[in-house]
Amino acid sequence: MAEKLKLRILTLNAWGVPLFSKDRADRLEAIAGQLALMRLDLAAIQEAWWEEDRQRLRQGGAQGGMPYSHYFPSGVNGSGLLVLSRYPIVDATFYRFRLASRPDRFPREQEYFGGKGIGLARIKTPASLLDFYDVHPVAQYTSDEHDLYRAHRAAAAYEIARFIQANSGSDHPAILCGDFNMRPDQFAYQALKSLAGLADAYSTLHPGEPGYTYAHDNPYASHSPESKRLDYIMLRDSQRASLQAESAEVVLSKSQSAARYKTYSDHYGVLAEVTLAPLGAESASHSTASSLESGKALEEIQQLLETALSEAQRRHKQHYVKLAASFFSEIVLKPFRAKPQSNQGLARIFSRLSGTFQIVYTCVQAWLALVVLPDEVHAFEALKTEIELQLKARRAFNDQTW
Repeated sequence: MAEKLKLRILTLNAWGVPLFSKDRADRLEAIAGQLALMRLDLAAIQEAWWEEDRQRLRQGGAQGGMPYSHYFPSGVNGSGLLVLSRYPIVDATFYRFRLASRPDRFPREQEYFGGKGIGLARIKTPASLLDFYDVHPVAQYTSDEHDLYRAHRAAAAYEIARFIQANSGSDHPAILCGDFNMRPDQFAYQALKSLAGLADAYSTLHPGEPGYTYAHDNPYASHSPESKRLDYIMLRDSQRASLQAESAEVVLSKSQSAARYKTYSDHYGVLAEVTLAPLGAESASHSTASSLESGKALEEIQQLLETALSEAQRRHKQHYVKLAASFFSEIVLKPFRAKPQSNQGLARIFSRLSGTFQIVYTCVQAWLALVVLPDEVHAFEALKTEIELQLKARRAFNDQTW
């Protein structure tokens, strides 16, 4: 039987958003330098959007003893999720969340084009196969009262749990890392732990401590109205192996006053030391969700989806009206508009610009009304009816009954 194996694991949102992240190149170079020094076995990176940045991180990881890596392409810009490993990656797959943010809020929010989801890298360690997950759901941009994406993150919690159950089941121990964009006091976090049978490494070892990873004292996150814990390393046993958190701490949090960058990212990282221990059949220990908690979590997710579905249908109708009005203005009223005389240069230029703007606006409204909003409505409907079936059968996807 294989012996126990101690793993040093890092999760970090590297804040590598093209054009929008401050001091990006210098910070990513510094993060790569830390990867070379931290003696890690596994690292889960989020928001590594540029190939140039990923190359830096891979080089730093390789210098630190992690020669294996996998990036999960997705969406227009890619998922931003990069996994580094000391041990061979023997399999990998990715699941894209069915609900994204809203493209009509661009450029304030760019997440719709990021292909958000969860990536799985199966690692062949000396102790056993290990499923290593990297995840990054949609962010919360406003207060809890005005949060546009509460249902999106609740749905993501459900999809994460279902993806882990489908791929790891009871056969493979699993570690879930990432920027969850969920606080511990929020429903999505609690639903995820319940549905997936996960243990939060940091809160297990430091109960009651805040462990902020998006904090006021971070120069890049000082605009946030409150400090939050958003980044996690979570563990899930299997029938053949257990995962035990030995230590967990917030890292990469020091400001670099003498450097060209202020600190490593707008998020701090989380570092955990975890023992992976193979088990015999007679001592199998598999993390499972509470059946009662699973049922309650699914009921609340369904309620959130119902409310969000109604709101999405309302926005769909609004964009249909805007499209119809724009189309009417462009096609029906255009012949009746006065054309500028040839000697009216500025008027002619203005007329052309106005016409170009009208065409662009009509195309955007057509894209939203005919493509984007129907896709969002159908995603809400699919998730809602999926969960309704489980509630009616009183049996969740993870075989929990109540």
